[in-house]
Amino acid sequence: MGAEIFAGCATRELASGAQFTVWCLRTRLVCKRKGEDARPRIDHGFQVAGVPDAARDFDQIFDWLDGAATKPVAIGCFCCKQVSPDEAQVLSAVAAAQAGDREGCARLLGALLSPVAAHEAARAAMRLAHALNAVDLPVGVDRPRAAQSQPANMSQPANMAAGKRRPAREPSRRAARPPGTATRTPGRRRPPLAAPRCTDLTHPTCPASANREKRRWPA
Repeated sequence: MGAEIFAGCATRELASGAQFTVWCLRTRLVCKRKGEDARPRIDHGFQVAGVPDAARDFDQIFDWLDGAATKPVAIGCFCCKQVSPDEAQVLSAVAAAQAGDREGCARLLGALLSPVAAHEAARAAMRLAHALNAVDLPVGVDRPRAAQSQPANMSQPANMAAGKRRPAREPSRRAARPPGTATRTPGRRRPPLAAPRCTDLTHPTCPASANREKRRWPA
């Protein structure tokens, strides 16, 4: 499983273990930037997940990313609704570890870390993956985007695909409203609000941030 499976994926489409891993990454980073201790939150999260001992394995992975990254690593904040490319790289490494592919895990982490750091981080990732497997928290995508894309004729109703037209609607027979009264067309909804952009200016590497200043993470 390569990083392209997770890159650009909406967080709501991630499997339970992948969502948990992203939450851990973002919690550690946000707490680091705010000068807060993330350990109580991380420990509580792993305790709720049923694998309290695995918190130390995640901490080791993050510490390697913190101290041995070979390039700027972009981790999103809590308001980001999509997985960043670097988050996808970590998710793919943990997914490979869940499949028992230690070499693949180290190779995927090697895109972010030095060879020695990737090897050591892969050892922690294998232990973390084993713990997540034990409590049925898979690191994957619930709905692969390849399955969501449909042919153009599949997106049309059956009668339209067959070349038939829908019957014309009858004109509305509702009584006219008095002038100045608000009208609302039945069956129509307001368009959904656009996804909010990240407004955390202390997190310039956030993929959704309006402040796109290039700065190495972590600061």
